[in-house]
Amino acid sequence: AVERGDKEALDQINEKLEKQFLTHRKPINELVRLVTDSMVENQTTAESMAESRARLILLLSFVVASIVIAFTLWLRHSVALQELKDLDNAGKIAAIGRSQAAIEFTPDGIIQTANENFLNTVGYSLDEIQGRHHSMFVDDSHRNSNEYKDLWARLARGEFQTSEYRRVGKAGNTIYIQASYNPIFDNKGK
Repeated sequence: AVERGDKEALDQINEKLEKQFLTHRKPINELVRLVTDSMVENQTTAESMAESRARLILLLSFVVASIVIAFTLWLRHSVALQELKDLDNAGKIAAIGRSQAAIEFTPDGIIQTANENFLNTVGYSLDEIQGRHHSMFVDDSHRNSNEYKDLWARLARGEFQTSEYRRVGKAGNTIYIQASYNPIFDNKGK
């Protein structure tokens, strides 16, 4: 019809094709509409899920931040209280050290340190006694006595001891002291 230039035949063919096209186009249009609707629905669902997850993440972030802040404040408060307690204890120890002779040693009697009052009483410097055994302050007969061994056995068991004690100074002079031996316990009671 095209080669012949038959316009009437072309119009008839065109009319038939147009009917068939419209017949076939209707389900295609319906399919496109369904797919488009499904895509819009999926996008809406995805946006809703993303928004919900974003809110959940924001809420969880807030909760975690709140917990961290609360823990930090609690820890800071606890540290501050412990520092105050430590300062109070240090002040008490310093007050005792100003008015009392004091010496510190390990449970087996090795001298760690001593304050000036103690050093003045026995006539030694800290360098002369540090790292040595407490027995340097007793005479030979007392050093080997059951009484002296019992003092150390009781201290090892954590028992407080107080009495008047006979000690020997650097010059060999006899010194009588009213003293107490106080074991210091760790947080496990040792």
